[in-house]
Amino acid sequence: MRGGTFAFIGDIFETAGRMAGRASGNAGPGYAGQFGSPEFFASARAGDERALRTMEKQGYGLAWKKQRRWASVEREVGKDSARYAPGWSAASLKPRGLLTGRRVYGMNRAMSNFHGATLKMGLGIGAAMTLLQGATAPRGHMVSQLAAGTGATAGGMLGAAVGGLMLGLPGELIGGWVGGTAGEKVGAAVHAFTDIAHSAQHLNFGGHYQDTQEAFTMRQRAVQEMSTSLLNARQYLGKEAALLHQ
Repeated sequence: MRGGTFAFIGDIFETAGRMAGRASGNAGPGYAGQFGSPEFFASARAGDERALRTMEKQGYGLAWKKQRRWASVEREVGKDSARYAPGWSAASLKPRGLLTGRRVYGMNRAMSNFHGATLKMGLGIGAAMTLLQGATAPRGHMVSQLAAGTGATAGGMLGAAVGGLMLGLPGELIGGWVGGTAGEKVGAAVHAFTDIAHSAQHLNFGGHYQDTQEAFTMRQRAVQEMSTSLLNARQYLGKEAALLHQ
């Protein structure tokens, strides 16, 4: 199992991979004007690439691809006008997600974990960490380590999606860690269960016993000797009293 420092480093790399994937999908110049302004939304509706790229960077790209959600995006961005105003604002530190009334942003953040470069980077780094975990496992524990690593990667992605839905980036970080830890334990438990079932099956049917001609001959002789002893004993059945008074 990952455990300890390895787990912490693995979670950091996987989270960084998802964030890097999300950033790589937004490469290129953005909209020159003010995000959230009427002019910006007009450009986005017209399909302007720079406006769409900025929409993606601000966390609404996937939602904007569905025309029926345009009005919801505009309303939600309008609520956060202080966040997008020129210059720094404390409003930019406020988490966004379902729990803070920013449903569209939260949904977009959750979906992005299973989309495009974010998904590829997350899976790629998770697979690399899992293989490293299996390669460095103690003798006889490689399969259990691979199962735990696979569970951690899957759980981390699911946890990050749920956390992002609820609280945006902070929720994604916390959810990824919690989900990865839980997924690792589930993966290890599933492997342990199948291993026990496999061992029980072999136990019921003789385990890994390999028969030989020598063993077969020995069994034949044993059966013959038992049969002979049984025949000799039968003549005394019902005559126990007579034997005791000889």
